[in-house]
This record gives sequence, C-alpha cells and structure tokens, in this order.
Amino acid sequence: ARMKKRRRGALSMLLRGLFFAIGITLLGMVLMAGAIVLLGMSDGLIRLCNQFLKVLAVGLGVFWAMGRGGEKGLVTGAAVGTVYALAGYCLCLVLGGGAFDLGQMLGEMLLCAAVGAATGVACSNLRALRRA
Repeated sequence: ARMKKRRRGALSMLLRGLFFAIGITLLGMVLMAGAIVLLGMSDGLIRLCNQFLKVLAVGLGVFWAMGRGGEKGLVTGAAVGTVYALAGYCLCLVLGGGAFDLGQMLGEMLLCAAVGAATGVACSNLRALRRA
C-alpha cells in the first residue's frame, strides 16, 4: 500500500510538471505568433525562440512539480523533460508538422531530459520554504 501511494505521488508530480510546462509552451506560442506577425521574424529566429521556449517550459515545469528542496530531482526532472519532449514531438507529427526523424526526436528528448535533470538537481538543493 505504501509503494502504491509513492507511485501515485510520483505520477502526480510528473503530471503536475508536465501540464505546467505545456501551459507555458501554449502561452509562449501565442506570444511568439504575435511577434511573428508584428515583427516578421526569420525562420532561424523562430527556431531559436522555439528552443528557448522549450528550455524555459521544462525548467519551470520541473520547478512547479518539485518545488524547493524536493527529493529525487535528477530522476523527476529528467522524467518531466523526456515526457514533455515525447508528447510535443508526437503532437507535432499528428498535426502534420513534419516527417518522423528518429535523430531529431532523440535530440529533443535528450535536450529536454538534460534541462529537466539539471533543474531537478537545482530544485533539490534549494532550501525548502519554511511554513509559518
């Protein structure tokens, strides 16, 4: 029963971080679309902004999932980043955003997992906020 409760807690944490990261991404995409229309951004700049948005979304998603002083930051962060990248890549394919490219998918997963793991380790090492 205790193991089942831990698994449920870990899954809840993963989903909380994943959905927060997705929300950040959607908000960022709306802002980016406005910038593209108003400023006429080049393809290279759009790709750069897209990568920055991914890194920001994963980092904030991991922080939202773990908070300060959480446990198992490396694993939790890497899991949030990997699932985020996989979900995003699959959604892009389903919506007709391009052809499947294994190398590109693995690169996205590696980038997001690394950012998530680094953020998770950083969150684990932050002092937990004291409750008054």
